Amino acid sequence: MWLLWGTGALAQTADFDTQLEGYYATVITDGGLTFQNLDFRDGSPPPGVMTIEQADGTLAGLPGFTPANALGFGGFATGPDGSFSRFGQFEIQNGSTADSAEVSVFEFNCRAGSWLELDATLGGVLVASQRVNLVGGPVITPHTLTVSGYPFDLLTLRAGPRANEAAFLLLDHVVLTTTPLPHTGETGGTGETGHTALVGHTGEPVVLHTGEPPGDTAVPDPTEPTKPGPADPAPGCGCDSGGSGLGGWAFAGLLAVRLRQRRAPRQTTRT
Repeated sequence: MWLLWGTGALAQTADFDTQLEGYYATVITDGGLTFQNLDFRDGSPPPGVMTIEQADGTLAGLPGFTPANALGFGGFATGPDGSFSRFGQFEIQNGSTADSAEVSVFEFNCRAGSWLELDATLGGVLVASQRVNLVGGPVITPHTLTVSGYPFDLLTLRAGPRANEAAFLLLDHVVLTTTPLPHTGETGGTGETGHTALVGHTGEPVVLHTGEPPGDTAVPDPTEPTKPGPADPAPGCGCDSGGSGLGGWAFAGLLAVRLRQRRAPRQTTRT
């Protein structure tokens, strides 16, 4: 699938504070973000149930917590005291793409030597990752995991290193941000300026440049055969490279642009 990045920044935040404590579901949406496919890793088949948990009596003052609610996993404790429930892994998405994410979690009584990892993927390809080591023991410890630098369409938060590893967590204040790409000053057919970045159906990012591509960049010959896919120009459409007509590589009313593929390297942070 090909996704268009707009020119304005968009931040979507889930803090669960407008929802009622005790609400539970296998899919919870807050602030435009969807949380789903929870696996408790206790032998029960996913998806597990997530719960809105009032936790200001337990987490107030800790970094990453916004009163009064958090997201819990499984059951909940009535009132302001939060409960830390078993968590194996789950997914977060916004229905489109983003290029940075921040997830705040709170651990309690986890196994020493275990960790949490936040993986960002695009079309199933890992593009960024961060891992934090869990402290373990009967102490509430906040952690913030962040990924950035490459477009992604899915986040997976998971415990490790064992296949059946579980942590005991509450989660709050999740932010996904889409930032604008730099402007080039070139004007497209609609009068808009700047870059438009697309993500290819192969999972590899493709960057569309307005204006001339860098001199050392190979521009695909539109007359050569290419792999079939949503981005291939229709036969006979004419791949005009001039500054006024729409050619085979034109997209969304912009002037003719040329493709340059760039493979996103894996970025991994260990703490």
